[in-house]
Amino acid sequence: MLLSSFSDWAKSGSPRMGGWLLVLTVSLGGFAPPEASADSISWGTKLAGETFYQSDGSVFDNTFQFQLGVFEEISPGSPFIPTEGNISLWNSHWRVFNEATETNGAYNVGANAVLLTEPLDSSGTSALGGSFVFFDEQPYVWAFNNKVGDATSEWALYTDASWVFPSSSADTNPVTHSFFLADSGTVAVFGGINDTSSDTGNRSSFPENFSIQTHSVPEPSVVLFLVVATGALSVARRR
Repeated sequence: MLLSSFSDWAKSGSPRMGGWLLVLTVSLGGFAPPEASADSISWGTKLAGETFYQSDGSVFDNTFQFQLGVFEEISPGSPFIPTEGNISLWNSHWRVFNEATETNGAYNVGANAVLLTEPLDSSGTSALGGSFVFFDEQPYVWAFNNKVGDATSEWALYTDASWVFPSSSADTNPVTHSFFLADSGTVAVFGGINDTSSDTGNRSSFPENFSIQTHSVPEPSVVLFLVVATGALSVARRR
């Protein structure tokens, strides 16, 4: 894992309190010699001075981390689509491609610029380990303080319909695939991004401007009620 800090460049910006730049660049193609080329993936918040808030309006602390990954399908041909109704199943289907934490140095509270460059095996698996193949999958970014999945959990999940992992890693004519928070098609599945909140989870603070706001995860009984209510409404409509 290669960690590079661009402190001089970052200092030229004017980050707001509670904001960080999170940009991660991941090379595809395994541990190739320096002269070789491969596709790469860049992801993060892209701009300095981002604002990350929790559901109560407090800023993110060092317990938070960001993961870029995908949700493995239920069975061949049956994708798993994350919703608030199946939130208890998210983690069991979640496959991590790359992550930014304070521990690995890719995410540091108060940092203005961070760049993480990490290879992906040419077979399409993650350098973090595991056998899951990410080629052709739709990525999501999951920001969280823990994955307990109860009222102590602060989560935000977002994606973009145009995002997709490449089908292979090119040794010639490499391409950089970008998954950034500021992309025009990004939407929050849970929590809020880019000043817009999804109608999910719970929050007690309503900032007008934010890059990411996590919402607290509803109690299991509330999620069960939502599932039952949605099913009942569907039956009523069919009648």
